[in-house]
Amino acid sequence: MKMSHIRKIFTVEEANRVLPEIKELVEEGLTLYAQIERLYGEMKVISRQPLRHADILKLTRRRVSIDELELDLQAIAEKIHDYGAVIRSLHPILIDFPARINGDLVWLCWLYGEEKIQYYHDWNDGFRNRKKIPSTTNDLSKW
Repeated sequence: MKMSHIRKIFTVEEANRVLPEIKELVEEGLTLYAQIERLYGEMKVISRQPLRHADILKLTRRRVSIDELELDLQAIAEKIHDYGAVIRSLHPILIDFPARINGDLVWLCWLYGEEKIQYYHDWNDGFRNRKKIPSTTNDLSKW
């Protein structure tokens, strides 16, 4: 990601402070995603049979619903981005927060299900190379 796309540089404390709102948005997104998957499943079942006019109407309604839910998902992604966070992956759900360590840009890394941000990785690395945030200092916000 280009530096020009970064909205905010976080401390660990700041990222953990917005994490509850990010988690809530992710959970809303998961609910929407489940609804989309259900509708696609219903469309698949309907499509397996010879289609009648009523079936085409059912398919159309479900497609319209999916389109609306996808717009809602996009809005959630934009809200997460507005916080300054970056969605890195949806499977698994990974959210990164730009930060600095000793002047170097890094990503604070959160995996959905973790209670708080405990890991980071270098700017050009990914999830596989994440490292535990050192706990050798009492004030990680100055880290």
